[in-house]
Amino acid sequence: MIPLMLCVASIQVAKPLETEILLGGTTCARNTYSVGQDGSFVSVTTGKVQGYDLESKLKVTFTKGVPTDLDFAETLGQGTKVLQGMSYVVKDGKAKLNVTGQKPTDISVKLSIPMTANFHPQLIGGISKIVDWKKRQPQEISVFAVNNATTLKGSILPTEDKEVDVAGSKTVVHFAKFKFASLETRLAVTEDGRVVGFDVPTQKFQQVLSGVKNLFEDPMAKYPELSQSKFETSTEELLVPMRDGTVLSTLVTKPTAKGKFPTILTRTPYGKASMNSDADSYARRGYVYVAQDTRGTGKSKGDFDPFVSEQKDGFDTVDWISRQSWSDGGVGMIGGSYAGLVQWSAAVEGHPALKCIVPQVSPPGSAMWNLPYENGVFNLLPDLWWLRLVDDPKGMNLLAAFNPVKNLKGMLTLPLQDVDNKVLGWNSKNFDRWLTRETSKDWSGWDFETKMASVKIPVLHISGWFDGDEIGTQRNWQILRSAGHNQQWLIYGPWTHAFNTTTSLGDEDFGARAKLDLDPLYLRWFDTWLKGKSVGIQDVSKVKYFAMGANRWHESGSWPPIESREESLEFEFGTVSLGAKSNSKLVSKTKKATSATYTYDPGKERLQVEAVNFSEAGSMRIKPENLPKEWLVLRSEVLETDKLITGPIEVSFDFKCTAKDTDFYATLFAVTPDGKMFSVTQPGKFRASYLSGIDAVRALEPGKSYRAKFQLWDSAYQYKKGDRIAVCVRSSMFPMTARNLGTAEPIATGTKMLKQTNTILSSATSPGQLRYWTR
Repeated sequence: MIPLMLCVASIQVAKPLETEILLGGTTCARNTYSVGQDGSFVSVTTGKVQGYDLESKLKVTFTKGVPTDLDFAETLGQGTKVLQGMSYVVKDGKAKLNVTGQKPTDISVKLSIPMTANFHPQLIGGISKIVDWKKRQPQEISVFAVNNATTLKGSILPTEDKEVDVAGSKTVVHFAKFKFASLETRLAVTEDGRVVGFDVPTQKFQQVLSGVKNLFEDPMAKYPELSQSKFETSTEELLVPMRDGTVLSTLVTKPTAKGKFPTILTRTPYGKASMNSDADSYARRGYVYVAQDTRGTGKSKGDFDPFVSEQKDGFDTVDWISRQSWSDGGVGMIGGSYAGLVQWSAAVEGHPALKCIVPQVSPPGSAMWNLPYENGVFNLLPDLWWLRLVDDPKGMNLLAAFNPVKNLKGMLTLPLQDVDNKVLGWNSKNFDRWLTRETSKDWSGWDFETKMASVKIPVLHISGWFDGDEIGTQRNWQILRSAGHNQQWLIYGPWTHAFNTTTSLGDEDFGARAKLDLDPLYLRWFDTWLKGKSVGIQDVSKVKYFAMGANRWHESGSWPPIESREESLEFEFGTVSLGAKSNSKLVSKTKKATSATYTYDPGKERLQVEAVNFSEAGSMRIKPENLPKEWLVLRSEVLETDKLITGPIEVSFDFKCTAKDTDFYATLFAVTPDGKMFSVTQPGKFRASYLSGIDAVRALEPGKSYRAKFQLWDSAYQYKKGDRIAVCVRSSMFPMTARNLGTAEPIATGTKMLKQTNTILSSATSPGQLRYWTR
């Protein structure tokens, strides 16, 4: 479910209250709230949210002013098909929690006032009785979260009181900032507990009492130089033909005024309605906003072979836009993840109407560097997780992203081509395709990195240190930088793939400044490159990156930062190299030949869990006693001064293997004085049979010495005096990645497994190295 939290308590209203629920300024659902004489209430919300049918009902019974019983049911679906739902009935403090796709769970519930519930805006009103509105400072509150069946702590900060026209009369309304966990909202509530509205800026989500206008200030109003909201708008759905005759379903939202306007285009496999929340906002500012279902998805025709058709389809869509009567001939693109990569697909085709792009959390322009492979390693669990959403023969089900991946023991199945049937319970046609496309030569249509140097238009990259596609931003930036492209901007935050939505991950809090106000930057970007307005884009730093450890933003003119210098540490192995007791070191200069040997046996891999939920994160720091004994660990001496380390970060070493193939994974850590290890980077990956290039599988000669050299994922971390720098090397990340069977046989059909005894070597003439940038 969309993670919105609202408070609920009994308020007295003479007649049902009607509230409009808006995404991107467009009403998508409506709520009705009715209260009985004894304070008991019923709240019902229906509508369509991001393309899904929403129905949410909540009934709370009060006895002598105290909530005693609760009946809650909420579903998101498509027609009669329920894709995600939750329901439970509380009686005498007990309930059975029912969640789609999970076994019913018995829970204990202590009802209290106030409560929280998604999509039931009026229920927050009772909070007015427990807040001191004259106190202009944060006040702690606890609420019962209906959607989580648990109690949460939060805070509310009253900001101002002002008169608002409510139901035809001037009424004093309290305004406040309302926060639970990382969710921040703006709340407006009357003295008698009626919720006039609330706003979640990061989600472009508002709920406003019917009939109330202009409740919250347009955040762009404080930037008068940017295009302001002044046009009426209209939306139509069209079928846009591609060169082969296939038609793609497309939503066009544009100003109703006569004239020609620049266009902002987004293309997605996730349902164009999910990408349309910004449409009305941009159209009111003088843009045409086009959202399109990619080939074989949503209402578009054709076969969904992910990413493969997007170069031609992207070009054809831009060309179609440029020929419309409402188009001024200029097109910009925006979107994240798949909708980020399709921008690069279109850009390398070089249509003159495409003027700029904003690829957010974009994969790279090669199937061999992130999804489905990374440097030859098959990303098994992430691939299955994604295909579970988009390749289900029963139809796309994006809401499955909120449910755990089950049947993980099926990951042990060989041959690998049968794993999808064991884990998902059905055959994924794209999983089968991916396994047979083992090299860059097999990816015609997707593997376009060699063409990216031709891209000359301005690019605004957005990604995060924990983004599962971050290596895409890393590679895309580097390719353009190497080509001399000087009109690209880059933002790296402490974010996951759901970028700029939270200030914490697991138990790691990065501080209130970890989120940025990006919407004004996007508008400034399009005003500059599509409207030709002089709005100061050249004054915006080319690079803005967040340094973990110090939890602060830095700005620079390039990446790696202009202010930094390259530095390296070398491997020196000790008598113990594996696990927490390793005495192997990272030194400034190794003076002797040392080595470390360990064995990886794919036949001994075991699964310790039955499900994985990608939406959750636990502790971000590894305690010494929990450091896996299979990891090869090297640590530096204690740092005598603070040191900021940034990317690019590279690991290289000589190695020998007893098998025809093996994998290596390397991760950079910060070791604090208490011995805990914080993962500074996401691991770099290296499959030895691709050592000479990703265009072919080339088996190793057992016992022969080779040189491994690969990049870790970009990051920035402020090491403090007393910390240590550490590198951990291993040969498995199963089940996140497929096991290396050691045979160099085809990954789809291989079943034979070989132990891989790997020896990593380091000497004065050919040292193992960690290379990074520092300032």
